[in-house]
Amino acid sequence: MPIFALLTSVSIALASSTYPEALANDAGAPCTPQCTVCHASNSGGSGTVVQEFGKAMMDRGLTGGSNTALLASTLDLMLSEQVDSDGDGTLDVDELTAGTDPNPGGVDFCGVDTISPQYGCFASAQIAPASGRWGWLAAVGMAFVALRARRN
Repeated sequence: MPIFALLTSVSIALASSTYPEALANDAGAPCTPQCTVCHASNSGGSGTVVQEFGKAMMDRGLTGGSNTALLASTLDLMLSEQVDSDGDGTLDVDELTAGTDPNPGGVDFCGVDTISPQYGCFASAQIAPASGRWGWLAAVGMAFVALRARRN
């Protein structure tokens, strides 16, 4: 495959598609929350859990991946421990059940554009095809940098 074609068709899967839908099902949420209920962005991924709710889940043993049984037991533990990540008086699990974000400053995640439940946290970054002479020049430059970095 020519390098130009490779550079213009890159698609990178950044996170699991399992947890958001499982979280919605386990909590009885009216819709699937965005990945930002736990992660810094909807791209998710390892090392990006920065939200208080996500940290609370990890503190109770939840790990990345697709272990939905562990997710369910972690939610049960959070409910029994009466965890309220944002300190507003409503338990995290109850907020999820209501379709609201349990994090400080959280919003009604059912009232905003959410990621389709069939994809959950799956996100992809696509590089738009280069066009015109400047696009071609940029593609050649990126290929040169990539090859040079590989040699080092």
